[in-house]
Amino acid sequence: VQVCPFQDRLEELWFGIKFDPVEEALIWKPACPVSAVAGLCEKREDGNCVDLPGSSQNVSRERLTFAKVDPHPELCMKFSIGSQSWIRCPLAGTIKAWEVVMTREQGQENLQLLSMITATFSLGLCTRSAGSSECQTTKTKTVHVEEQKAVDLKLTGLQCNSCLQVKRLDVKFSPTVVHCFEQCMSKSSHPEALDLTWVLLLTAACLSGIIIVALVLHILRTVYQRRKQSRRGACGLTKQTDPSLDSVVSTLQPQGGRVLVPDSPLCGKNEKANLIS
Repeated sequence: VQVCPFQDRLEELWFGIKFDPVEEALIWKPACPVSAVAGLCEKREDGNCVDLPGSSQNVSRERLTFAKVDPHPELCMKFSIGSQSWIRCPLAGTIKAWEVVMTREQGQENLQLLSMITATFSLGLCTRSAGSSECQTTKTKTVHVEEQKAVDLKLTGLQCNSCLQVKRLDVKFSPTVVHCFEQCMSKSSHPEALDLTWVLLLTAACLSGIIIVALVLHILRTVYQRRKQSRRGACGLTKQTDPSLDSVVSTLQPQGGRVLVPDSPLCGKNEKANLIS
């Protein structure tokens, strides 16, 4: 008679799950005979693991194999005995075989599906209502991705509360992975908005340049007029009040009754002297 030493410590039985990348299979063998039910489930954001239809197998002493599975970290195994159940996620923390990424190129945001393997995916655009975890699908499409390649999803109709449901179609068991956009994609991701932004920026730059040039010209004109008025005032004042002119006239007076008077340098005349009768 074979006795299982883990009868009182059943949680220690559900380890040793391995993934075969060639067969794309999850493999597990019990350490000792045990009556249980094993199946696959997909881990949700709220911590629950939802059973995948058609994946349940009875556990005895033989090795269990779940063939053609998607090696995504959210794919888990669920072991049940009576009302008790245990969840094991052997792929958690491993490198993702595929993922949805957001890229930015030339100011535009794009969604891409990057895959390390050749696979076919189902994409579903859905929206969540307030206070509900359910996502109502509005659009679906199929995308094929080659190994080590990325495909632009080019989705239209994305909103702030939109989510993207992604599931592999070329395997037997695959979780439905939900990617939600917590922030709206920036307006720069749309070419029309980008063109309008550039037009507004160029217009503002041109107006600013015109205003600056006008201000500079106005300042220069004001300075020039003030200097011109200052010179005229200084010239008139010199002609009226400068006593040195009288002495100059008296010393330069000839016999013919005419006097040569030199111009004051403040007046800015071009002639060397004026003939005064």
